[in-house]
Amino acid sequence: MAGKHRGSVKDLSLEGKKLFRLTNDINLEMVSYKLSNGVVIDGNSFKITYNKAGSYLAGFCLEESNATVTIKNTKFGNVDGSGATGYYGIVTGNSGFSNSTIIFENVIYVSNNGQPLYNPHGKFLFRGENIFVQMGSGSYAQEWAETNYVEIQSGTTTVYHQTTTTDGFIYSYSTAAGNPYKNSSQVVVKKEATFDVQTNHTFLYSSASFAQNITVEENGHLNISQTEATNLVRKRFIYPDLNTYATAKFNFDKNSNVRLDLQAPIQVKAATGSFIVNPNATINMSVASGPTFDITTKNNFKIIIYDPKLADFTGTGQGTFGLLSDNASVDSLAVLTSNKVKVDSYFNSTTWLSNFETKTTILNANGTVYQNIMGEKLTDENLRLLGLSKRLVFTSIKIPMILSTQVNQQTGNSAQLSVTSENYGSSAKEVKYLLFTSLEDTGTLEKAKHIENVTDFEGKDTSNMFTYEHTINGLNPNTKYWFQAMVTNQNGRSELSSPVAFSTKPILNVLYAGSVTTHSVLLFAMLDSDTGIWTDFSNGEENPIKNKQADYGGIYTNLFFEYSKDKNFANYQTIEPVLDGNKNEMFYIELTGLDDNTTYYVRVKGTDVSGEEFILSETPVKEFTTQLEEVIDVEIPIEMVFQTKNKDLGTKDAGEIYSQRDDYQVVNKGTVPVQVSVSDFKKQNVDAETIELTSDSVSLLGKDALSIKLSGLGATTFEADLANVVNENPVLIGNLNTTDQKKIQLDFSGKFFNPLRTMLLPKYQMTLKFEPVK
Repeated sequence: MAGKHRGSVKDLSLEGKKLFRLTNDINLEMVSYKLSNGVVIDGNSFKITYNKAGSYLAGFCLEESNATVTIKNTKFGNVDGSGATGYYGIVTGNSGFSNSTIIFENVIYVSNNGQPLYNPHGKFLFRGENIFVQMGSGSYAQEWAETNYVEIQSGTTTVYHQTTTTDGFIYSYSTAAGNPYKNSSQVVVKKEATFDVQTNHTFLYSSASFAQNITVEENGHLNISQTEATNLVRKRFIYPDLNTYATAKFNFDKNSNVRLDLQAPIQVKAATGSFIVNPNATINMSVASGPTFDITTKNNFKIIIYDPKLADFTGTGQGTFGLLSDNASVDSLAVLTSNKVKVDSYFNSTTWLSNFETKTTILNANGTVYQNIMGEKLTDENLRLLGLSKRLVFTSIKIPMILSTQVNQQTGNSAQLSVTSENYGSSAKEVKYLLFTSLEDTGTLEKAKHIENVTDFEGKDTSNMFTYEHTINGLNPNTKYWFQAMVTNQNGRSELSSPVAFSTKPILNVLYAGSVTTHSVLLFAMLDSDTGIWTDFSNGEENPIKNKQADYGGIYTNLFFEYSKDKNFANYQTIEPVLDGNKNEMFYIELTGLDDNTTYYVRVKGTDVSGEEFILSETPVKEFTTQLEEVIDVEIPIEMVFQTKNKDLGTKDAGEIYSQRDDYQVVNKGTVPVQVSVSDFKKQNVDAETIELTSDSVSLLGKDALSIKLSGLGATTFEADLANVVNENPVLIGNLNTTDQKKIQLDFSGKFFNPLRTMLLPKYQMTLKFEPVK
């Protein structure tokens, strides 16, 4: 500033060194300490005093471009305000250099004749907890900062600034080519950081064409309180009046908290720009005299309020904002919200007029005249209230916002419905689940097929984001549904969620295998269709017609029976049935060409309404067994003439009988293994009746007695004594399979114990029985 000059002092260079940590308080007096890029001075909670007076080379100074120095954990000045004298700051960023950065971290500054910050062509960053107390009327007690850029990176920086020498709190005048913030005055409060200011000066003091930018990021805090009430310049927020080349941008990010207690309107004047309140931000802005903004006509400055937690603007001029635009097409004020906003209007700071609610409205403001441009149209009365107001309070009515919906665990007649909503601190009162059977019907409550309301949330904290789950029953199988939901909290009901489509599963009602023969079976199946129920809400939700039979199920397509000898269907065959029913829910087929005495497994395959293939069976699968081929009882009549050859008389072979006839051969021509047994051996004529059948081969010599045996030759051999065979006592011969032992040659042998007797012709009948191998 004018009046500042270079002093004649001793020069002590610190170049080449980077970190300095104090071990005691020090007094720099008027000695110059040149700092270089990267230097960090850690005060270690000790105090530094100095007297720069009007010399920018006294104390700490920085004479480099693009350099960064850090001062931390340090106290400057004495409690009585002495010991920090001079208007070139704690560290002088020499005006002959550009783009230098001075960082303060955990610094306390107290002075009654000093200015803490001087870096006109660079920037200041603040970290941790910083306190600046700047008082006095001395010639060195001037601005808080001479710079174009201030950033609160973290923590809290608190400034108490009450001086009388100059008019500005932050003085920005740099147009240097090397300064990235040239031609602007910028204040940035980063995420989670706080900037707390009390000043009796104009907050931003710069040039009429400079850009004015104040940004508070997410969860950041900015508090500015002006105490000057008489000086016309110093009680302004921006000085001077901005011209058409300037821009003014105020951006308060989501969840930020801003308080502006000002003496006069923010004099944007002819500048373009915007004042943006982002979602869930809290803004309290009051002006002691006049409207909140001072704007010339035909400007493009806009106020945008988007989903605020609270946006409270108080002035003394009607219309509150002071926006002046006689061009009705200019959108001066936009209230945008995903829910609703309540607007309270006041005749003064305390006298309430009325309120109204709006969702999204964009208005033109010309003093006290507000006009609709876009969005929801405000009534004439609401527009009049805006014009009469000297205070306007915008509060979001935080009705729930549905974040997502989902359908899980669908069965043939039920589904688990899930909805997640953000309730903004207000507990849920009701969740409404709606199902439709047509996309065109969604959004119209009277066309829903199912509406179920859940109101019991005991023991659950639903005040913020919460996921609700509900199982709905009585649905129709093989049916496509569309799901929508609404959530109601203490403030109101959400919008209907976007439709989500899902399909219920097919249900197998009957799978029948009947009329089973040796080689065929009749297969019949029936799938559930139109077995669900629905409620008619055409007369409104309060007058429902319940338990109506469903008639809107989907058609089954690509239906088949699959059958296999393997329970796990590792190998199977497919056959297409005859379809019946309005939706192909019944189908049947006669399956032929099966093997006899074989167990088969059968299931149903098809395509459901969603286009997905399904496979259904009873638990675990339907099975049936074909019948065995008819059991054959073979009667073999045997006629024998017992006459011993003369040559055998008198020998041990006398009376021996035998046969070797091919027609006594038994062959298995079937497809399953069988066991062969002799079930009966009977006398058929008088000669046979006169002969005694016996198994005794000695004691009956010379008597009319006969010992006869049946022999078999195959893969194995056997022999049966036929004298002991009766119907109640069958004798097993052996097993015939279908591979290596398919036939048995039968032969008879025995002895007639009276070979000299007159010839007899006895006749016998033998019964063979064939049964499946067990």
